[in-house]
Amino acid sequence: MRGSRLADHRRPDRACLRAAGGGSKTLPGRTRGWSIRHRLMLVAAGVALPLMLLSAGIIWQLTANERENRREAILYATRTLMNAVDAMLNKQIALGETLASSPALQADDFETFRAEAERAAPGLSGAWVVVSDADGNILLNLSPATTQTIRRRTAAGMDLQKRALAAGKVQISDVFLGTVTKIALIVVEVPVPRTGRPPLALSVAMDARIFLPLFETWNLPDGWLAGLIDGKGNFIARSRDHDRTVGTPASEGFRNAVRTSREGWNEFPSVDGEPIANAHVTSRLSSWAMGVAVDQARFEAPVLRTLTTATLAGIAAIVASVLLALWAARRIANPIEEIETGTHALLLRQEVTFEPTGVPEVDRALDAFNATAKVLQRHEQERDEREQHIRIIMRELSHRSKNLLAIVMAIARQTARNSPSFSEFERRFNSRIQALASAHDLLVEQQWGGATMEGLAHAQLSAFGLEKIAMRGEPVKLRAETTQNVALALHELGTNASKYGALSVPEGRVELDWVLERTEEGPPSLRLTWREIGGPKVQPPEDRGFGCFVLERVTVNALGEGRIEFDEDGLVWTCTVRPEHLIGAGEDAADTPAYLADAQAKRRAS
Repeated sequence: MRGSRLADHRRPDRACLRAAGGGSKTLPGRTRGWSIRHRLMLVAAGVALPLMLLSAGIIWQLTANERENRREAILYATRTLMNAVDAMLNKQIALGETLASSPALQADDFETFRAEAERAAPGLSGAWVVVSDADGNILLNLSPATTQTIRRRTAAGMDLQKRALAAGKVQISDVFLGTVTKIALIVVEVPVPRTGRPPLALSVAMDARIFLPLFETWNLPDGWLAGLIDGKGNFIARSRDHDRTVGTPASEGFRNAVRTSREGWNEFPSVDGEPIANAHVTSRLSSWAMGVAVDQARFEAPVLRTLTTATLAGIAAIVASVLLALWAARRIANPIEEIETGTHALLLRQEVTFEPTGVPEVDRALDAFNATAKVLQRHEQERDEREQHIRIIMRELSHRSKNLLAIVMAIARQTARNSPSFSEFERRFNSRIQALASAHDLLVEQQWGGATMEGLAHAQLSAFGLEKIAMRGEPVKLRAETTQNVALALHELGTNASKYGALSVPEGRVELDWVLERTEEGPPSLRLTWREIGGPKVQPPEDRGFGCFVLERVTVNALGEGRIEFDEDGLVWTCTVRPEHLIGAGEDAADTPAYLADAQAKRRAS
């Protein structure tokens, strides 16, 4: 601003300002109030406090939702595994009850029953059948791993058998160690009531490892642990360290949770002493329970990530609002202070008079502007601007004149090299200079901001008869230097076509196409194609004159890529203009002369 600029050159010290303002910069009667910085900081605080409360509520809700989602996922896995275990037990119960209803058992025909049981063996999924009488004597044992004869059941087996016979329904045992097989077993005990005879008991014995494939099928995530326990709280199967833990008690927390509820979620130490989060579900068929646990740290990790992200986002929003308030205060207060200081530099002998607004910075700015309007010497500033414009115009004129003279010298040199006589040189030279002048007219009309491809083509080819020239293409604008080079190329093509090509015969015509070739890597390039149709047959020239020089070398060096093809149907010239020679959307000012851009900027500032 003008006040700030003047203050840079003649900025008075504070003592001078106090002397000029009657001993103080704050005039008598001025009410003191909050500064702009203080007011904006208050606004920022008023916005930040609700944001903090809202962020805290959102963070709390996000973490609660994340924990609930994790709990539901683990509970779902637990229910699914427990249902799978119950399905396997149902299958063994159904097969056991089917075998228990065999007439062979009713008639003590154990050989026939053995055959029936062996036929049903594939459906037992690795389990085997044992038949015993009411006294616990084993009548039939189909265990494939038993090589010695076991005559009586163990005490635990007798207890299970008595419960089944007394209840008259299937009983499912806890896990125990087989006396002969030395492996962890579980038994489905099926009573076999018989009319007029003592009842029998049919036991479907299973290796506890029969449940391990369920864990593998579910494919538990890393860090998750699944365990199946019996009614006493001992492990039947475990997804990790099964052989070490089978038959051993589960953690106290797991056992207490199962005794408390049929389904639930608890947090307690594992058998290894590590804190875990555990979901459990009790079987519908037995006293067994399935638990799926995850390390507490792993369970909390996604929650902590959500909490951290939300907290950082909330802090960032609050910090951003405070910084924005500080930035806005500085942007408002600093210019006002600079205007005040610069204005006082011009008013050391003037009395300050303005009505107070209650905002100190605004009051001082009004004082400065009121006083500056009376004493500012606008004619001096305008003279400086005019001199600056003249210097810029001279530099711009020198630059463009050098470019133009270089082009004219190149045209003259190449034309002279390929002209058989001075008169021919003069004719060709004048024609080419006229083409260049036509391009300059277009640029001047656009204030050297480039030219449209369509306007340039019409200007250069109108002399050759536009009725025989078909022009098609997308709206595109060329930069100033590019306009001159394309103008020379079109002029040479038109001249050649009117003398030797398609425009030299009535039935001949020319097609001029241009298209933007877009790619994913960057801005589009422009492909120009000049195609002559219906003209005399063409042959590659023996001597390559100025036209070939322009179409081949100039286009390659100045624009991008160029190629001439002498087809029998007519000459074809293609040229690819690189993206940097085009003016895209919002880039029209790229070629605007510096003096025009400066003048426009000053007009906007004033």
